[in-house]
Amino acid sequence: MNMTRKELLQTFLREKKQRVFECSADYEHKTAKKGFEQQHEEATIAVDMLEEMIAEEEAREEAKDIAG
Repeated sequence: MNMTRKELLQTFLREKKQRVFECSADYEHKTAKKGFEQQHEEATIAVDMLEEMIAEEEAREEAKDIAG
């Protein structure tokens, strides 16, 4: 089975979301645990970037489907 670009990005996204969860002090995942501030911030930024990349990949796939 070949992994697609989108599947790979989704795998990375799951990993980074888990990291945000692990480093969070609250249920909304907005506040880092003491001592985990930098890791929380980096993971949160990565989540945002990966979500954007997945949306771009979906748009690319949709355009490809429309073009035939």
